[in-house]
Amino acid sequence: MGEYLGCGDHSCMFDKPRGQGTNGGCRCLHSMTDRRANLRVHRAVARWRARVAKLEAERDHANMVADAAIEELKLCREVMIIERTPDTQ
Repeated sequence: MGEYLGCGDHSCMFDKPRGQGTNGGCRCLHSMTDRRANLRVHRAVARWRARVAKLEAERDHANMVADAAIEELKLCREVMIIERTPDTQ
């Protein structure tokens, strides 16, 4: 697994805390002295997180559609088997 990027705060912009978190705000970029750059990074991370959430939702929907298609295919195969089976009565 990759390196942990979070600061451990509940409002961390990079990752959720692992285990017990702290409060008080994300400290990941405290070393940045340029407030404008810090704000730009926060906004960029927020946009990327929103994009990731959208892609994950799309993936989950695609998986749900694929699962439904597989179940429908299984039913079609069962019907085909039944139709090809000679009547034994």
